[in-house]
Amino acid sequence: MFYKVLEKILIFGLPIGLAIPLLMDKHFLFPFVTVKTYFFYILVDILFCSYLLLLTKKKLYPLKSKLSYFLFGLIALRFLLDILGINFTRSFWGNYERMLGLYTWLHILIYLWMILSIYNVREKYLKLFEVSVFVSLLVSIYGLCQKFGLYFWIVLETGDERVYSTLGNAAFLAGYLLINIFLALYLFGKKKNLSWRIFYGLVIIINLFILFSTATRGALVGLFAAIMAMFLFALIFYRNKKVKVISGLLLLLIILGSISIFMLKDTWLIKNNLALRRISQISLEERTTKSRLLLWKMSWQASQDRFLFGYGDNNLIIPLDRYHNFELTEDWFDSSHNQFFDELLAHGMVGLIAYLLFLFFIFKQVMEL
Repeated sequence: MFYKVLEKILIFGLPIGLAIPLLMDKHFLFPFVTVKTYFFYILVDILFCSYLLLLTKKKLYPLKSKLSYFLFGLIALRFLLDILGINFTRSFWGNYERMLGLYTWLHILIYLWMILSIYNVREKYLKLFEVSVFVSLLVSIYGLCQKFGLYFWIVLETGDERVYSTLGNAAFLAGYLLINIFLALYLFGKKKNLSWRIFYGLVIIINLFILFSTATRGALVGLFAAIMAMFLFALIFYRNKKVKVISGLLLLLIILGSISIFMLKDTWLIKNNLALRRISQISLEERTTKSRLLLWKMSWQASQDRFLFGYGDNNLIIPLDRYHNFELTEDWFDSSHNQFFDELLAHGMVGLIAYLLFLFFIFKQVMEL
């Protein structure tokens, strides 16, 4: 009986981790980050104790995915490189603003390990996808309240045109929604029941609307690029002529629509839409773009001092301060705003190569599905 309770705790406790994006508390200094992370620590610790107790009675599903072992190896390598960095304490614990130290990564690995052991077949993974998509809908509904100024005790004012919902950052929200839009699309294709298809169709529409309301150019460009790649794939590899024609027409429509955003950037339609306006302003002369290019140049210069092994995670502010370019419009940052440069600075060329190999194996495994 005791072990059955432990198994139930794991089965119902693991999906709770997917609801963490909903958590926040305005009374904290960093209300969107610390609350989520502390709750995640506590949840994982409780579930891991249950998992270890359950292992004394029952042998759980062994991990067979090579990608999982690669990820564990990557984190172990980062651990070693952080020890060789300039401040291991900061690398291990992180900071209150981001809370992405090794301590957090270890909890993420344990959480992943338990999911792969308990939710070990496709049908169970689909249940996790469903939970994630439903939570994303709640996050988007909160974002809708912000978008239309429906503020009450639980809905915080953004103080900005861009929506950030319960994640506290428009870019983070956009990345989160982007993942769940494609999960919802996948579930839409899997479900045969009309009611479920309508539900997931509505989730996709609402999430897309909030994604555009974040006006995050990187996520929007990524979305259009993914859709174009999908239609191009169908155009080349599908044998059905009808599918080829539809894919070709939609691909052409997206290309023409993308070009028109830049050609009509001075029109009322573009100027009065925040997302389209920000996309139309993408250029090498635009202030944010120039700032990012200078920051990446600084990052490359700073990386030369510790090229092989890097400075260690959460230490990037030190080399970036040392090579600061005073033409920058930003006066403070702890990131290069580029994941590859961040990895190069944190873990050197050794860590960057390992990271790129991990991305390559993810892409390879997806293509083999």
